Amino acid sequence: MGKQYNKEIKRRRRKNYLKRVRVREKNNQSLAKKITKPKADKPKAAPAASPKADAEEAVVATTEEAPKKKAAKKASAKKKAATKKVAKKAAATKEETPATETEPKPDSEKAEG
Repeated sequence: MGKQYNKEIKRRRRKNYLKRVRVREKNNQSLAKKITKPKADKPKAAPAASPKADAEEAVVATTEEAPKKKAAKKASAKKKAATKKVAKKAAATKEETPATETEPKPDSEKAEG
């Protein structure tokens, strides 16, 4: 009982395994056919254009969108810069306002005490 016999056993096991897999797939396919419901008729799509026409349309669409995207990026950058400036001003005013309100008045403390 050498290597050749082991190879023969492996071949038998593999052959039996493949038979089981094929039978399982066949059963699944037959079940799937029985279960499927008849589909309602859908309207057919218009005939597809040639691949060259699709490619040309895609190129045209991207070339038209590119300037719009660049303009949108510039606009968003300007908006961000403007909001940062406003935020800085608001923060500066908030910092100044509490400092002036919380300063104790020396006259009122002396008068009370």
